[in-house]
Amino acid sequence: MTTTNYINSGYITKMGDASTNDGTAGRPVDSIDYPHSGLIKALNVMASTGHTVLNGSIGSGSKNFNMDMDDTTSSGYTTITVRAGTIVREGVLVSISQATLTEIASGSPTDVQFIEQGSSGENFYHVIVVNSSNVIKIRNPAAKDKVADLTNGDIPIAVLRAQNSETPTARHLQYLTTDVQSNSLSIAYDNSDVYTEMSKITAASGGTTIEVATAGGDFIIDNTDADKKIAMRLGSDTTATAFEIRNNSDAAKFSVDGAGTTDVKSLSLGTAGELTITESSDDITIKNTVSDKDIIFNVNDGGVNTEVMRIDGATSVVGIGTNAPDATLHIKATSGNNPVLKLENASTTANDEPALLFDRSAGSGSAGAIADGDNIGQIIFRSRNDAGTPESIDYASIIAEVSDVSDGTEDSKLIIYNYKGGTSCEYMRFGSSIIVNNGGANIDFVVEGDSETHLLFTDAGNDRVGIGNNTPMNILQINHTGADTDDGIMVVREDSSTADGDLLGGIGFDSTDGNVPSSITQASAFIASYATEDHATTDKGGNLKFGVSLIDDDDDIGSTVLANVGPPDTISGADSVHAGFNSRATTVKVGAGTYAPTTGDSGLLILFNDPNSNLTLPSINHTNAEGVQFTVFNNTGSDIDGQIAVSNSATINGAAASASDDIETYKAATFIATGNNTWARIG
Repeated sequence: MTTTNYINSGYITKMGDASTNDGTAGRPVDSIDYPHSGLIKALNVMASTGHTVLNGSIGSGSKNFNMDMDDTTSSGYTTITVRAGTIVREGVLVSISQATLTEIASGSPTDVQFIEQGSSGENFYHVIVVNSSNVIKIRNPAAKDKVADLTNGDIPIAVLRAQNSETPTARHLQYLTTDVQSNSLSIAYDNSDVYTEMSKITAASGGTTIEVATAGGDFIIDNTDADKKIAMRLGSDTTATAFEIRNNSDAAKFSVDGAGTTDVKSLSLGTAGELTITESSDDITIKNTVSDKDIIFNVNDGGVNTEVMRIDGATSVVGIGTNAPDATLHIKATSGNNPVLKLENASTTANDEPALLFDRSAGSGSAGAIADGDNIGQIIFRSRNDAGTPESIDYASIIAEVSDVSDGTEDSKLIIYNYKGGTSCEYMRFGSSIIVNNGGANIDFVVEGDSETHLLFTDAGNDRVGIGNNTPMNILQINHTGADTDDGIMVVREDSSTADGDLLGGIGFDSTDGNVPSSITQASAFIASYATEDHATTDKGGNLKFGVSLIDDDDDIGSTVLANVGPPDTISGADSVHAGFNSRATTVKVGAGTYAPTTGDSGLLILFNDPNSNLTLPSINHTNAEGVQFTVFNNTGSDIDGQIAVSNSATINGAAASASDDIETYKAATFIATGNNTWARIG
């Protein structure tokens, strides 16, 4: 086996065999090297497209695209092994894999085959290339003494001269590579026909440097396409600073540390360092070191430069949508009907709801402790009036207040204010009780039903309550239609086992002089209903009782029942009972003196308990007093004579009162008014 190694020196070489193609001695020289057309094609490709074939260290000291030729095939044809290498295609470094090219006797060769053409001594020049797909190929010439044409996208590596019946040692190879070990980029402009460098990019073991070469020149990275960004991307090597900007004192002013080290990295913009971004440990601080200057966040919204957020350096407030914030956080929307502030919690856990927290951590008490009466939160609804004065009005507000901070007995209040007639009024207060209109303003309270607009109405201006109406004429007025479910008031005992004699409910009348009774049956007067049998769906018996406190009765004692509507309470021994009205007669006991009732005392039973008891009947001087009556019972044990008198010369049974108007002992007489100053005696 014969194998010949052609070493790539890294230079464009003259055509020669393995023994002469050795670097400096193998470089092409005019009038000696043939053909120059291979050089011209290679230079043309490099100059016109910017492609470069590099010769750098690959593997263990081997050069790029070194070629091994051998003739181990049974027919003696040559096989060429092209080692791996690198190229620069359109400014991008590309690694090329090793390839094998083979010699064939005849026919049409593929792009990895070549033919020994012509007669012995005739030269055919093949070109070994990296094609547009970055794969090593070989191009065959059309005739002797010609260099093969290139295909679009080919980058030539070498020219191979092939003659019939020659051995690999005799093959001539012309390399078209360059020994590029480093590369820099100079950027210049035409300054009155002078090449004037403005900036340059250079590389070294420590990284890449972009330098503004001309004093006073600006370095600008500008993306003029609206809504597009300028991105700096980190590669896989994050062990060192990925991007850094330094000042003229070589001090790092902006640095992106891919490894996340604890070194302090910073960014300062402007001659006075108006913006500083620092990073230490895992914290990032954005700091404006210039007094009273703001930090502003701008975006390009559809081609328009728009400020979206500002941190005010003078007052330490933040504005979103406004460049003049006047609160710790000021959010302003100028268009659209979307919420100005949205709180969203996407958690699927049951109690992970969006929460708005008001936390007052210090108060007015000693050492900043929260004290009774401190406000702990407030929501204000502010706008303007049609005159624009005052500039703002707090139309409504909600205030939370601590009323007791004692451990274990904490109390609080929630108060709702609203404007009424040009004045802020307290509408509702939640505390130890729920109070409506605590300030006593003319604020009505209305509860609407499904069809009733004033199911409950409190008339604040007149201090009245209406049920079913909005014009109550008294402290309480209830309107109804007389229909079933809408015909009055129901007082219902809530009991599953109401028994005979149980109180069903009632109304009591009393005063605040002395104790107000806790039971209607202790009231100065009451109307009460009692069950007259055990209640069930088929038994609903009941009665009404009228009771009063007697003269000189104390408070908080049971009142006396004086009348009953319904059956009597006691029916034992009776053959039958019929419901009706029964009452106790109102009685006056008269001693040794004169009793003079008024017409309002009609119906009295007057007991004469002393022989010197006297009665003067009231004056009846108008006909609407007809029916006024009094019954006198002689309980003295002796006859009374001439002791019944009348006022205003009234008559009794058509005659003046006289001694004949006597009443025998244990007898009674009833006096009834029948007309103007006219009495009739019965008995």
